[in-house]
Amino acid sequence: MNNKRLSLFVLVLAFMLSLTGCGIASEVINHEANDQRLLKAGALDLPVSDVYIKYQYSFLNKYQITHDFILAGGCTYNVGGVGIKDVPTGSNYVLKRAPSIFERDEHTYVSVFQTKDVNQLNPRNIDRYVRPEFDRGLDPYGNPLPKGKGFQPMCFESWGGTSHVLAIKLYKKDIATWKSDLSQVNPNGKFTEETINGNKWLVQTNDIAQRALNGTGGAYLHYSTAIGNTGYTLTIQLGANQDSLKYPQAHAQMKAIFKHLIESVKIEQIKP
Repeated sequence: MNNKRLSLFVLVLAFMLSLTGCGIASEVINHEANDQRLLKAGALDLPVSDVYIKYQYSFLNKYQITHDFILAGGCTYNVGGVGIKDVPTGSNYVLKRAPSIFERDEHTYVSVFQTKDVNQLNPRNIDRYVRPEFDRGLDPYGNPLPKGKGFQPMCFESWGGTSHVLAIKLYKKDIATWKSDLSQVNPNGKFTEETINGNKWLVQTNDIAQRALNGTGGAYLHYSTAIGNTGYTLTIQLGANQDSLKYPQAHAQMKAIFKHLIESVKIEQIKP
């Protein structure tokens, strides 16, 4: 990227950031007051996401995992805030290395750097994202609260105006269990397999249904890949419904972003 193009890129991104206060154009679409203005013809001529965050972390001390997500969204790897100053010169991504993810005593943790001592690591439980249930701690009287329902997205962003959803899920499910679960939730979905950049993906494609009452997104595309023999899967989901098809330009852009996220995934074995 030459200096002229880089300057233009920074100016455009700075303008988009000024619209949202904390994100880029995709974040604005979440605000109802801006929906109609932004979704008029020509309003989405710029890509929904010009800048991605590139996440990288070691997983169970066996694999290094790298994947992108949009700057306007976020992933719960505890990597800190992201802004335009974090975009490397001549690039369209931010690299954020998260500490390692590991298991202990049938729980899953991410190592979190402390603010007062950057050399000290403390574990943060992420069972709510990766396991079927998680501990909710104690009530004010010291009694254990009922376990909460887990399997929440690790990365998530939704667009109220176009009714799209992007999500990345890191689940402690092997690929066979995940396929069985998807079959039960979406019995009419069609399964295929694709190999992209060395990763073998189980793909479920669903017909785009009507928008659920008070809902956004919907079952559309799930791409799932096993993380070696760890019993975990990484799934990337694009949610859409019939309302999404009313905005063909935005829908095409979401599919392009989704394709980029799939292609960004690297699962590399850590050599002893």
